[in-house]
Amino acid sequence: MKFEGGTPPGPGAGDVSPVTIARRPKSGLTRQQGDLIRRRLRSDAPPSYETLAAELGVPERAVELEAMPLRMRRENPPRGTINATPECASFAKMLAEANGVPVWAVTDIVYSQWAEYKAKEAAGLRMR
Repeated sequence: MKFEGGTPPGPGAGDVSPVTIARRPKSGLTRQQGDLIRRRLRSDAPPSYETLAAELGVPERAVELEAMPLRMRRENPPRGTINATPECASFAKMLAEANGVPVWAVTDIVYSQWAEYKAKEAAGLRMR
């Protein structure tokens, strides 16, 4: 399947960030074992930590450490992402498409109006 769109993904697309790897807790397992644990836990029927530990012959605590999610804030996040529930994100995208504006502009407007509302509410002004 031929890539259609802007710039095609680079050779490292989809790789885990080296910063994430460096900040992961040290479990004492090899990288291959850690990858296997995470892959098995993402499956449709994930096994328990005890089962994984027994299969690999490693301590259960090591499996727990490998399974810990590590969320890291991106230094320069793309404007296309919205840190909201899927329902809120789809609502913002719907408003953006209906009005022909970017999603970030819609969220700016919504946040501005919300801040204005809260300021008036705090000042004791009656809202219409």
